[in-house]
Amino acid sequence: MSDLSLIADAMFGLAESCPNVDTSVLTERQIVVLYLRYVKDMETAEVAEVAGYSVRTVNRLHAAAMDRIRNSIGV
Repeated sequence: MSDLSLIADAMFGLAESCPNVDTSVLTERQIVVLYLRYVKDMETAEVAEVAGYSVRTVNRLHAAAMDRIRNSIGV
């Protein structure tokens, strides 16, 4: 899957599966990580392999995405 295809699938899939998540506060890479982790139900290592990121990068992107989501809803 090309990077653009993965990004497009992730943006659409996350928006459809989690309509309450404001994806406008997330980067494309964060959206990809959340989509693969929660919508596609992949483990961290699988996300890293599919997305082409290191496990450390996946963990960092996940943590940053969750912080942004929490901040956007005031938690």
